[in-house]
Amino acid sequence: MISYFIVFFIVGIFAMLAEKSHKEVTDLTGDVLHKKTTSTIIFLIIAGGLLTAMAGLRYHVGTDYSNYIYLYEVFYSKQSFSDLLNFEEPLLPLIGNLSHKLFNSYYAMFFIASLITVGLALYSTYKETSDFLFITFIFILTGSWHGTFNGVRQYMAVTIIFLGRRFIYERKFWKYLLVCFVAFLAHKSALFCILFYFVYSKKFSTKRLLMVLGVTLFLSFNYETIFDFIGWMNDNEFVADAYATTSVNIFRILVGCCPAIMGIYFAYNNKNLDELQVFYIYMLVANAATRIATSDSAYLARLACYPAIFVPLGLGYLTDLCSQKYYKVFRACILIMYFAYWLYEVTNSKTLREFEWVFGNA
Repeated sequence: MISYFIVFFIVGIFAMLAEKSHKEVTDLTGDVLHKKTTSTIIFLIIAGGLLTAMAGLRYHVGTDYSNYIYLYEVFYSKQSFSDLLNFEEPLLPLIGNLSHKLFNSYYAMFFIASLITVGLALYSTYKETSDFLFITFIFILTGSWHGTFNGVRQYMAVTIIFLGRRFIYERKFWKYLLVCFVAFLAHKSALFCILFYFVYSKKFSTKRLLMVLGVTLFLSFNYETIFDFIGWMNDNEFVADAYATTSVNIFRILVGCCPAIMGIYFAYNNKNLDELQVFYIYMLVANAATRIATSDSAYLARLACYPAIFVPLGLGYLTDLCSQKYYKVFRACILIMYFAYWLYEVTNSKTLREFEWVFGNA
């Protein structure tokens, strides 16, 4: 665990320096704009780079690490480009094959994957905010960071969906559908994210909230239909084993629901929400709905990683709506809650608890 805390401390310092080094300028209309200086960019590269490096240079950390080593050997055994495209989810096979050709090492495959799942996710996040310290730690503590240690393919799909989020609030359905298809090439479960387009509307409304509740209840009571769809998509009958029918820990569900409850509260008590604030409140609702709908299946609960990546920016927008009197206390409580959640998740996972670097094992 000591490796985690050392890296978090260093990342926190550079995220804070980045926050302090950016400039606020006022345009001709009187609006305050945030301008990243050269120092800001350097500090963010260091902070994001450390998290990316830790994810990409891990050694046997993560549930499926050994399986990915085996898959790497399968990927580089394919000689032609067309052979790689024949994989149902060809994005990682292409990365694995490229890693072998350029570096002859599966370490490279993990590192390139982490450049996508952590590096690009943080880059996209930093482009949208100047709230670097809070957002970075929420990204870590909500599980979007260490989740990339376990589900490499799925988190590549998660990042692709996150990068295409503007097509949801800009209401560009066909472009967003194309994003979902690209994400599908990383992991089939990305098709689930098509629903996000229909969760959002430019104004927060009770009608839309009730629609999400209806879909949540429908999915909660129709697991057999979902499993049949998965079997059809894989061209093979899905057999619901113990993993598929095991309920999710209630603590995880409550943690997922808390931001949505806060979001709904702010939505009903602020009549002048801008487009992005409304968008992220809806995504917090989607996160809670996904966790509730999949609460009786650990297998299906993996879908929650898709809306979960929106939580850091969502909480950033929410806390900005809080009165200045309670702003710091509100943020401190959120960080404490999520730190407890992160500790629970990591300490209860043997493959995450003891971090080991590739150095000395290469």
